[in-house]
This record gives sequence, structure tokens and C-alpha cells, in this order.
Amino acid sequence: MVTLFSRAPTSILLEPGAPSWAQRFALRLASTFKLINPQAPVAIWGVNSADLPPATDWPGCLVVVPDLNVLAVSDGTVWRRINLGATIP
Repeated sequence: MVTLFSRAPTSILLEPGAPSWAQRFALRLASTFKLINPQAPVAIWGVNSADLPPATDWPGCLVVVPDLNVLAVSDGTVWRRINLGATIP
């Protein structure tokens, strides 16, 4: 029997006897969808204030606005700024 993996699979969606197409599909899911509850820091999209997309298209989403040194969150109508404070020691 030929083993599809050279290392142990990391996806909880994989079953040992699954066909190879299903194994490939399960491994792609993790890279396609981000975790709702991440276990490590995740990158936040950075965009200058002039290039912010319409807030109505991104309700509940967070962005970094480097030209203003703020975070912004869409309330579904407008982007709301979250001012960055002092550094964390």
C-alpha cells in the first residue's frame, strides 16, 4: 500500500482510510479557512486610510491603518478607529 503522507497529517478532518482526493481536500480546508478561535497570533490586514474598502462590505472586520497608527473596525456603516496606546512591556 502506498502512503500519501510523508509525515503525520495535522488535520482533524482526515480519516486513515479516506480516498486520496478526500485527504487532499481535507488538507486544503485548513489553508483556505482561518480558525474562528486562533491558537497563535494572526496577521491583520494593513491598509492606508485612503484605500479602506467600504465599511458596509466588511461588518465586524478589523484592519490596521498604518498611516494613522490605529486599528479600525467596521460597524457595518463606517470604520471606527481604535487608537493604539503605549507599548506592552
